[in-house]
Amino acid sequence: SGKDWDKTLEDIGGSRIHDRVDCDVDFEMPAEEWMKGAMPKLACVDDSGKFLPDLVENMKAHAAGIEIEVPVEAAEGPVATNQAIPSMPQVAVTPVMEQRAHAYTGYKQNSYCVKCGKYTFHWHGSSPNNPDLYPNYECKGCGFIRKIKIS
Repeated sequence: SGKDWDKTLEDIGGSRIHDRVDCDVDFEMPAEEWMKGAMPKLACVDDSGKFLPDLVENMKAHAAGIEIEVPVEAAEGPVATNQAIPSMPQVAVTPVMEQRAHAYTGYKQNSYCVKCGKYTFHWHGSSPNNPDLYPNYECKGCGFIRKIKIS
């Protein structure tokens, strides 16, 4: 429940940034009012977990759709630099539509021969009662036959 989470978070060092409310989140009006107060505050917690109370009013205005003008700070030093920027070495990239050297363009029920590296033709057997008629892969280049295990 919410009270248990509240106690657990307090025990591990959490700090309260908004008062807790006990109610059904989906059906009661206090929950909606609580969320309107809590959400802008949660948005004002930085990456280190520090609450920034000065930003709460800006967050509420932002949530309401009001445009906020933030003063632009002047840069302390030069913006441009003449230092070299490290980059990755350029590598030749194969065009996407270019055919790979080992790509097979024929009948798609062929398999790759694990012995010689060529594509093999696929025969289909016709009798489930005779295991010798089940599909085998036979390489036309080296004659290697790979049995297909049917479970």
